[in-house]
Amino acid sequence: MKLLQIEYKKIVGNKSFKVFSIMFLVFLPLIAILFPIYWSVPIGGENFYPFMPTSYEAAWYSVSFISSWFCFFLLSFILIYHITNEYNFRTVRQNIIDGQTRTEYLKAKIFNFVFRNPICLHYWTCGRTYFFNLRTKRCWNDSNILKNI
Repeated sequence: MKLLQIEYKKIVGNKSFKVFSIMFLVFLPLIAILFPIYWSVPIGGENFYPFMPTSYEAAWYSVSFISSWFCFFLLSFILIYHITNEYNFRTVRQNIIDGQTRTEYLKAKIFNFVFRNPICLHYWTCGRTYFFNLRTKRCWNDSNILKNI
């Protein structure tokens, strides 16, 4: 727990971490909603939207596919940026001078990453559920499933 507190103190004042976090919070829903609408492939003179969900199951798959790649790249970039920033400003050396071993330093980074992932997963799930409900209203209204019941 002490390692997480140390990591939290490092990122509280970091403006870049705040910017990347806001980018994650804002652009994840925007990309999940806008990417399927604007990504089209012309096939036979007509535009085909490969990521636009047209059924109940396809909504979950398309949003999960788009969001998982965005989460992977942005969260990995945040982690890499945080580690390189510490090497650049020599806070790694200061941690070792303060009595922290190299394994504790790596554990702190891993704990920080593992602690942040469930928070991002919860946000991603909420966004995916909202997008799913937004996209499948049209699918359920147009389908014959409800008409036959």
